[in-house]
Amino acid sequence: MAHCLIFPGQGTQFQGMASGLSLSGIVSSRLLSLMEHGPEEELNRTTNAQPAVLAASIALWNSSSFSEPEMVMGHSLGEYSALVAAGAISLKDAISLVEARAIYMEEAQPKGTTGMAAVLEMSAEKAKDALKDIGDVWVANLNGGGQ
Repeated sequence: MAHCLIFPGQGTQFQGMASGLSLSGIVSSRLLSLMEHGPEEELNRTTNAQPAVLAASIALWNSSSFSEPEMVMGHSLGEYSALVAAGAISLKDAISLVEARAIYMEEAQPKGTTGMAAVLEMSAEKAKDALKDIGDVWVANLNGGGQ
């Protein structure tokens, strides 16, 4: 049966995400420990979250029965998992690229100077209106009618 795999991006990481996955040799023991035990604040750092999500996504895919997808897609960081699943790049190369990507992203903005929030059950117009008098704050992403 034809199927499409869609891989998630950063933000899907959580403490315990490595449970039951075969990740030794793919990620460092330090990152594996963060994935299993946290602390959550450290796992959520871009330099940890991105390789963790990539490794977990590929490990989940490898343990699934969906070994030969007709199509692959990825949301943001998930593009790298999709490239691995498509056979376009190796997991080793994807990990190296994602580690570099995460470093560049984290260095681009000093810690504590940015933030984001998901706004639920509000139209984009109402969210924009609520932010109009606040400097350097804007709607950056529209996921759907109520988010």
